[in-house]
Amino acid sequence: MLWKRIIVSDQERVLITKNDRFGGILAPGEYRLFIAPGVSLHVEKFNVQELVFQSTWADYLAKERPDVAERYFTCIETNDFQVAMIYVDSKLFEVMLPAKRMLFWRSAVEVTAEVVTVIDGPQFAAQKLPALETSGKEVLGFLRLGGRGNGRIVLYRQSACMPSATRQKASGP
Repeated sequence: MLWKRIIVSDQERVLITKNDRFGGILAPGEYRLFIAPGVSLHVEKFNVQELVFQSTWADYLAKERPDVAERYFTCIETNDFQVAMIYVDSKLFEVMLPAKRMLFWRSAVEVTAEVVTVIDGPQFAAQKLPALETSGKEVLGFLRLGGRGNGRIVLYRQSACMPSATRQKASGP
């Protein structure tokens, strides 16, 4: 039997794991934890002034322990068609790309985000295929941008090894 003393300063938080299982997050204060024989205790200290929580536990907390994530973090998430403009105390901090998640420590600063849908979804235009195939490029599809602009982005892959039948078909009348 062993007692472990942990002191967490005002600008720190501590993530506790026991036998590689999440045990909790400790707020500022002094703690004494009992460690039974055969139990491995791991203590990870984090400085909350480094706003972004970077840990192998981030996805677990966001998905499996939303109660803990909501208490200690501001969670900002984008899907495949969104970007987020992240503000710290009303100043632009970062632009987050699609399909990402970031956890920010709740502290003395205010973290907010504006999530914007930038792509409406994939769209394929069959009438454009012959023109691009003649140039030796394989068309993957078209993306239509949402929001203020109505522009399009063409997605293609250079294809030096296109089948000859495709080349003939594309270069025909």
